[in-house]
Amino acid sequence: MHPKPIAKTVQRAAGRLALVAIGLLLATAGARSATEGWQKLRKAQDMRKWAQTRCTILSSETRKTDDGFRLDLSFRYQVGERIYMSTRYGEKPSFTARDADRIEEAQKRFAPGKHFVCYYNPIAPGQSVLVPPPLSEAFLSFLPALLLPVAGILIATLPWLLRAKARRKQEGATLPSPPVRG
Repeated sequence: MHPKPIAKTVQRAAGRLALVAIGLLLATAGARSATEGWQKLRKAQDMRKWAQTRCTILSSETRKTDDGFRLDLSFRYQVGERIYMSTRYGEKPSFTARDADRIEEAQKRFAPGKHFVCYYNPIAPGQSVLVPPPLSEAFLSFLPALLLPVAGILIATLPWLLRAKARRKQEGATLPSPPVRG
């Protein structure tokens, strides 16, 4: 009987199976994250293509949050003969900052009565943002998500890659030496 080789074979198979499971888990998480990142990037691109109009800041209030400060805004804009109001700063509903200085600067910049260019959805003019999300931010959230599936696939295939490398090494050691000419 050969208990050690069978136990070693089972142990190797379990190790390969664990790597495959981890790899597939990473690949799945990465694919989901990449899909969300892609949607965020597309949304940012779409918002940047929205129609522009002049808007007027109606109110600007600072609120303390658990992780900093939030500036809640409301503004008015007109599309055709119809007047709309919105409270959406950008991709996020409000401008946020961790330190009081940044929030004070933003409150001065977006003081009531000031005029800005805002962006509205031409298909649904009631949807608008004061500042469209920057593409760089959306792209940077998408890019790392692409690395997870790649890492997952590499980890999942690692057992086969290592086995193939060991096989090539073993075959190279057992090949006969080329004849010496002399």
